[in-house]
Amino acid sequence: MSDYSIPDYFAEFVADYWGAEGAAWLVALPALLAEYSRLWGLTPLPPFAGLTYNYVTPVTRSDGSPAVLKAGIPGDEFRASIVFLRLCEGHGAVRLLESDAERCVMLMEQAFPGAPLARLADDDAATAIGADVMREFWRPAPPAHPFPTVADWFEAFTHVRAKYNGASGPLPEATLAHAEALVRDLLASAPAERLMHGDLHHDNIVSAQREPWLVIDAKGLVGDPGYETGPFINNPYGRMEMWADPARNFARRADILAERLSYPRARILAWGFTQAVLSAAWHVEDDSDRFAPAIARAEVLATLL
Repeated sequence: MSDYSIPDYFAEFVADYWGAEGAAWLVALPALLAEYSRLWGLTPLPPFAGLTYNYVTPVTRSDGSPAVLKAGIPGDEFRASIVFLRLCEGHGAVRLLESDAERCVMLMEQAFPGAPLARLADDDAATAIGADVMREFWRPAPPAHPFPTVADWFEAFTHVRAKYNGASGPLPEATLAHAEALVRDLLASAPAERLMHGDLHHDNIVSAQREPWLVIDAKGLVGDPGYETGPFINNPYGRMEMWADPARNFARRADILAERLSYPRARILAWGFTQAVLSAAWHVEDDSDRFAPAIARAEVLATLL
């Protein structure tokens, strides 16, 4: 195979999500990928399945070693992910091998076998692994950095209120108000800031050989490290609906995370609840009606607070 293939479904998603900017990026993408193949000595392989916001594909380097090439529409989030991997230096995360921050292209270590943590049936074991991985890459936030903060992300609540003239729109008023109050308390009492992955869920932790598990697809986020447990507790998507007793499962996850992270259990549950509401708020901001599962998770977690 001499060229990179661009799946039709990926092109349709990018053009739909980013409009004219996405369409222009897609036109330039084959030449961009070819340029960095020459520059970094890469042989292309078929891209990974399920592409959404970025083009991600396995490649072979000139020395025969495997790697992963990733390209995205230029923006702060992609650039922050490059800095995140550089700061981690391979500890708990895939190694950054090459990058061009201006054009938003990076080459990363490929984790083998690369099976996501979501495939592990033992939920207690998966939760323990998640906690151990968090401890591996959490580090003090650098004094100057490109990362958003946890407080920045929770501005989504303000945006929802503004969108609906102070009301909660399609979100339950009591649930949103409870989350707003909890976030204020959590931010005011936050411990020392840490650099976090930002989107740490079971599909972004994959099996590897250099370390048993490595994280991929980081956004980079700074703030109370307890926030990181929120998206982890609330995933994988659709798992809660399979549980006979969701409250019991959430409580068990909180117990394991609290013990392994030496972090207060009550704050873990509070971050789980507020992050679920945040996920719903992001859907509302995007005019999506897919917020109901997140609200369902939040309402179960609220019974544990």
